[in-house]
Amino acid sequence: MIDVFTWRDAFGISIQTPNLDRLMNRGARFSNAYATIPLCAPCRAELATGLSPFRTGLVDLNRFWRQVLPPEKAWAYDLRRAGFYTFTTGKVDATYKPMPERYRRVLFHEDVPAQDSGPRTGIKEYLDRGPGIKGINHPNDNGAQDRTFYDFTVAQNAIDFLGRADPARRHLIQLGFKHPHYNLECPDRFYAQYDASSIRWPTIAHADDYHGPQPGFAVYEAAYIANGNWTPEKAGDDGWRQVVRAYFAAISHVDHEIGRFLTALEASPLGDRTTVIFLSDNGFNLGNHDSFHKMSQWDSAAHVPFGLWSPRMEGGRVIDLPVSLHNFPKTVMQLAGLPPRPD
Repeated sequence: MIDVFTWRDAFGISIQTPNLDRLMNRGARFSNAYATIPLCAPCRAELATGLSPFRTGLVDLNRFWRQVLPPEKAWAYDLRRAGFYTFTTGKVDATYKPMPERYRRVLFHEDVPAQDSGPRTGIKEYLDRGPGIKGINHPNDNGAQDRTFYDFTVAQNAIDFLGRADPARRHLIQLGFKHPHYNLECPDRFYAQYDASSIRWPTIAHADDYHGPQPGFAVYEAAYIANGNWTPEKAGDDGWRQVVRAYFAAISHVDHEIGRFLTALEASPLGDRTTVIFLSDNGFNLGNHDSFHKMSQWDSAAHVPFGLWSPRMEGGRVIDLPVSLHNFPKTVMQLAGLPPRPD
């Protein structure tokens, strides 16, 4: 799972995701998949339990599902009880921290934390000076600092698990990546894939309407956290383009880390009998509709990528039947050969 991603070709730019493209071309992609409520906590509650937010009342950021429901309500409970070895790492369960031990003990054999680490050269300059996105600003970006990023540790935790997984056992392996959720820091080479000057304004905005200063990225973060009201007009032309560029770079960054895991999976004893499901919890408005946020029913916020691949399935299928993230737990249970959970 990745965070706040829906865009493919946007604002005149083709987003570079070779590993996700490879995965989708070899499997089946649902072209009309939508989040029930495009906000991380209720989305992830529904994904974890299969229970509609209209039944649970979990519709905002004020409560996580673990605060109101017992661990047995999660479908991972059924898989563990059926003999699956259950492993999770990263942001799957609405927070970046491991789940409380009471839940971990019931649901997962392993809940391996992921983290950002540092220091990274260039970050202070990147945050304090604006406008612009400067990456981590190390010479030639040879990959030496990749391991300092959250998504690197998510992929690496899962790769390390593949090396010790019992091939005679069935497994649930969950990876929760951070990008392209803010912060949008990633290695320089991913920013270099995109030319900010080529990014076109959304059709709802007009370049001659913007006003005020052109803030750097730190101002974007503050505005996003406050109310998501950082539109092209308010941001300024160059400031908005740089943040969109950074969002696209973050997508390419997480694609790279997903690719590392997929390569390791294919080389492992589990590779020829594992089904991979890829999705995002919700999308994100990038200044279109006067919104720099999610939590809306516009397509850019509610539409999510959703696809699956198995070495046993025919590749290249595109399914245009409308589906919801509510369908995800049912799909997992069916793939596992287990009875469906009640709605």
